[in-house]
Amino acid sequence: MPIPPLASAQTPYGPQVSFRTEGVLPPAVVYVSPQDSIYIQFFSPSLAAPVNVNYRLLTPQGLLISNQQATTTTVGAGVTGNIVIPPAEGYLLSLSVQCPTAVRGQMFVQAFLLSGPNTATGVLDQLLLQGFASGYDVVAYPQSRPESSTSGRGYLHSVGIAPPGAGKEWTITVPPGVRWIIKSIQTSIVTGVGGARIPNISIVNPAFQAVAFFPPINAVPASSAVNLEWYDGAPFANANQYLLTPLIRDLVIGPGWIVGSNTFNLGAGDVYNETVLFVEEWPSAN
Repeated sequence: MPIPPLASAQTPYGPQVSFRTEGVLPPAVVYVSPQDSIYIQFFSPSLAAPVNVNYRLLTPQGLLISNQQATTTTVGAGVTGNIVIPPAEGYLLSLSVQCPTAVRGQMFVQAFLLSGPNTATGVLDQLLLQGFASGYDVVAYPQSRPESSTSGRGYLHSVGIAPPGAGKEWTITVPPGVRWIIKSIQTSIVTGVGGARIPNISIVNPAFQAVAFFPPINAVPASSAVNLEWYDGAPFANANQYLLTPLIRDLVIGPGWIVGSNTFNLGAGDVYNETVLFVEEWPSAN
């Protein structure tokens, strides 16, 4: 039975639902003025990739503007790409960012209302969205909750270090624009004559202060070949030609930190073979 349009003895308060025909509230929370732009910036320190931005804007005249813009990011520290959507007055209905070739942790995205036509003279105002975009994850306004660049799972990958040569230690510096948690380190050493060697892992901050050392349970004998492995949760053990050593859980290191071997009694003929670090990585400003 249809609801009667007016109040009556049976329905003294009239319909429960009504609609305005004048003075209608704005259809979206974000109003974009003629002096505003939409600014999207990308952080992808280890990835150069195409990024697509889709948006829908409703003008005061009732015209729906639906458009897509694209760019390709570069590799490096800081902002590796950006898109500026020029001023157009209206209500922002939706904004989404996609990066089909990225995996979780590689592409961090931020979008703002920009007061002014460009970043040189404008001011970043309201945050619209912030998070990681990847092949399976779309960052969107108004649906997505803003997330930190260090939240959730980072980019998991291996980093190889070439053999340093006879009598030399291996070392690697965390590159600009990233934070790492080292999940594991695997290498091997071939020793010459002389006494026993103790192959430590050292972690040094950018001020060249030693933060941590990880020595194995046993020394490496002279004239031998031994595999060395450090990882979170490893036992102190010497098993089947592997020296196993635990690492500190979730130790976050940033740009300029140095990770390397620090071997007691390293001989001139001793050789470290290729070293492989398995790391979890997030974009970082410092």
